[in-house]
Amino acid sequence: MEKVKIYPYLIDKSRLSGYYEILFDEGYDLKRFEKKTNKAIYDWFLPSIKDYLFWTFNLTFDGNKNEEFTKIQKDLKAAICGEYDCNIFKKDEDIVICFKQGICFVITDKKENIIKLKKYQQKDLMKTINLRDEDSYNIPKEAVKEVKKIEDSPELYAYILQLFKMIYLNKIHKDIQKQSKFDRTRNDFVEFTEKVYNLDTTDKNKGSDLCTRWSKELKLDDLYLKIDNEFDLLYKNNKLNYNKNLTICSVVLFIIAIIIGIVNFINIIW
Repeated sequence: MEKVKIYPYLIDKSRLSGYYEILFDEGYDLKRFEKKTNKAIYDWFLPSIKDYLFWTFNLTFDGNKNEEFTKIQKDLKAAICGEYDCNIFKKDEDIVICFKQGICFVITDKKENIIKLKKYQQKDLMKTINLRDEDSYNIPKEAVKEVKKIEDSPELYAYILQLFKMIYLNKIHKDIQKQSKFDRTRNDFVEFTEKVYNLDTTDKNKGSDLCTRWSKELKLDDLYLKIDNEFDLLYKNNKLNYNKNLTICSVVLFIIAIIIGIVNFINIIW
């Protein structure tokens, strides 16, 4: 049996709802977090990041909501999941975590399940950001120290969040090279910065130290600053090109106006 590891992969973000439906068909259930049974996770994360990662905590505010969600059809469940930033699914001991950007992770020790789950991955896109099909990450020791099941570990999800940041930043870095995607990519980058990157994950001292350490190991700040600087440079270049084109258009229009004026003057004389 393989060692339990974290395997990242990319799914077309425009087809995530369809992928969620496939997960439901394969027997995966949306993991619903509750304040009492998942108190360690609820208390560990700060509110904004908690809402980003674990929207299902809100399903338990009203007992009926949880029951209603269980009863609805799979395609509707998938559509609802598609409206949220992050969804966590579970089947037996396997955990699948997907972010709305199409970045997914499976935590398992079963090779056949990895192959099945990654059947719809975007291999070409993964190659462009140097994410290889065989890439995997060990689960940090801190994530399995104080829990019986890794799915109950706050540190596990905090580590996944750091991996998500790294992969998404690499994806952003590739996308900004495409001029046609520049404005949309810049907006995505700003949203990511405001909703995830610039926010503290936890106010627990040990947890905060862990997140800082993982961030350094993955060189997130270096990558972020590199992208931020490139955005500024490309934005200035685009603005210069725009101003240059505007000047050229103005000169051309001015010349055309002079020619028209000369033609009209000649017609008046004759």
